[in-house]
Amino acid sequence: MGGKLSFLAFRVIGLLAVAFAAWPMLSCSVQQGEDQLHGMIDVAFPSTAVCQVQQKLINFRNVSGTEIVIEGAAISGGTDPEGNFSLLGVKIDAETVPAITGFLSDVHVPSGANYAFVISYTPRSENTSHTAILDIVYTAPKEGVMQIALSGTSAGRAPTCPTGGPTPGGGKGDLNGAVTITIDRIALVSSALSQPISTDPDNTVTPYNPVSVPISFDAAANLVTLPTIGEDIQFLLPRTKTNPLFNLIKGFTLVTTEADGSGTYGDDGSIEIPNVPIHLTECFDTNFDVTLTTGEVTIPNNLPKNLLRTAGFDLTDDQTKVFGSPVDAETLQTVLIGIATFTDTTGASSCTVAQSMEATAGAVIIRATIHLPEGS
Repeated sequence: MGGKLSFLAFRVIGLLAVAFAAWPMLSCSVQQGEDQLHGMIDVAFPSTAVCQVQQKLINFRNVSGTEIVIEGAAISGGTDPEGNFSLLGVKIDAETVPAITGFLSDVHVPSGANYAFVISYTPRSENTSHTAILDIVYTAPKEGVMQIALSGTSAGRAPTCPTGGPTPGGGKGDLNGAVTITIDRIALVSSALSQPISTDPDNTVTPYNPVSVPISFDAAANLVTLPTIGEDIQFLLPRTKTNPLFNLIKGFTLVTTEADGSGTYGDDGSIEIPNVPIHLTECFDTNFDVTLTTGEVTIPNNLPKNLLRTAGFDLTDDQTKVFGSPVDAETLQTVLIGIATFTDTTGASSCTVAQSMEATAGAVIIRATIHLPEGS
């Protein structure tokens, strides 16, 4: 291979020129010498009930005589759209490096050290065979690709498996007048991206500063209005700290809306605001006209469920919909979700994120808290 192997390029174009080697053991132990590993290892999980978790360590040892550098590791995009398998982290001797949104980036393994990738299997569907591929991309001492073929079979549903779906009733439906809503957390998913863009503290280079924007309720008319969010509000999404997005999105992403939005506000605290014209800058320059709702939204076939789970979405039992949460009567917290298509993406020509996002399915989840005026 000439030049530095790009983890993103590998994930996007599917560089699969590897030698295959059968590996019947449930936990493998491979010594890594001067020649970098190139190949595939099979790891099978035992039969597992839906909602239960099985965990395995995939063990290696660095005997190269020098430091090993792993540019990135993740479940290969498209190989497990339900999200049955998860990369939790890597153990290097006694230290564990946790994965961030399912990604490991820039991992350094000292000479002589043992290292093990921690994988979990949590079946999402009953009586089904599941498979996935874990990609591991090495850059030192030599470039190389290692793949782990994961497999598992689900049984029935565990008795303790929670029931998925929105909780009916009990919300606060009597808000009136102009108030503020603080966006405590936001995450964006695109079917073209292998990881979410989120404000989670362990996912960002710098801390996210929660943003408060105006919002107005009219309980008698069952109406909610969200005024335009302009550049002056400085609604900024921090830079993602893990590859591949770290190398593609170089700064903050400014979030604005292009016009006021208005919709329905139910007696149960539900909210639905159709066609909110969200705009993302930085290298995107893309539009995302989305209906924000506390209810249910059907998941399109081309939007991987594992990305939605990683981003923090709740899915219904049948795995076909995501759902939000109405305004809580006590905490005044709410969860707004939406699924739409990215359009008019005119990012810089060198921005591969923008080039890949145009016309793809996307989803947004917003966890927010409503603040009443003092004395109300």
